[in-house]
Amino acid sequence: MVLKVVCGNGSLAEQIMMYLAIAGYVLFKPDRTGYCGTANGVEFYQFDRRTAPWFLLKGFHVVITGYDLFLASNLTTLRVVGPLCFSRKTDQPTRWVLACRAGWIPDAERVVSIGCELPRLAKKLLASVEKPLPFRYRIEKIDGSEEACVKYGLVDMVLAVTETGESLRACGLEIVPGYDCLLQSTPVLLAANGLTPGQEQQLQELYLALRTVVGAQAYVMVTFDVPAAADIKGLDLPAAIAPTRSPLVDPLWTACEICIRRTELGSVLRKLSATGAKGIVMRDVQGYLS
Repeated sequence: MVLKVVCGNGSLAEQIMMYLAIAGYVLFKPDRTGYCGTANGVEFYQFDRRTAPWFLLKGFHVVITGYDLFLASNLTTLRVVGPLCFSRKTDQPTRWVLACRAGWIPDAERVVSIGCELPRLAKKLLASVEKPLPFRYRIEKIDGSEEACVKYGLVDMVLAVTETGESLRACGLEIVPGYDCLLQSTPVLLAANGLTPGQEQQLQELYLALRTVVGAQAYVMVTFDVPAAADIKGLDLPAAIAPTRSPLVDPLWTACEICIRRTELGSVLRKLSATGAKGIVMRDVQGYLS
């Protein structure tokens, strides 16, 4: 039986489709039925991200959606195959925070309204915090535009997902101290129970391919020529095991190659320059699996 995969729509849908294409699963925009095409013997569909997990109970086998949406679905019997660590702007998880208007002080005499797109998730997160809110509150469902809902008085506070908090601050909101990371969330692959051995193999191939492509976004390949007498080991260059070093036609020089995190580039360039390296080239990599 062919493996059927559901991709949730929303802010990360375009990135997921891009990563799938790089991984060898080239698809097209969903038609009216949500069908996005078949690649490598796997069928892909795109449905609403909030209801995507529920399709695993209706004949679909795998879902790619946010971990927060998985928790909100309360479908605890589903299997989490593994995470894909990226968000819309960075390669870091998003976080759920509690925010209000800057300088706002709750009125102890009234019930505070907290808006959230996922009320079930909001109840879970607020019930599990170490420091309970010191006032009475009720949770109200809102569909996006969290900042505007607070600004125009639809709710007093919002439980919202953010990457850096910049959009909240730009709208005059501030994150409540102690509630700045109620949950970290990344896209995850969820699987239904009872997959056949063939489907399980296709699932693992898909996950490894995606993990390799997503992981590569944080890495660059650096190649360079260095004097043969240079002590590369003494430079303590970052590498999965050790730098790759190859002889050149000129016996006084060798060619080297390392795959490093982007954040390490400045430090590496300083070390290479100090040791007399030449022809330093940096290039993106399309896949990296540690």
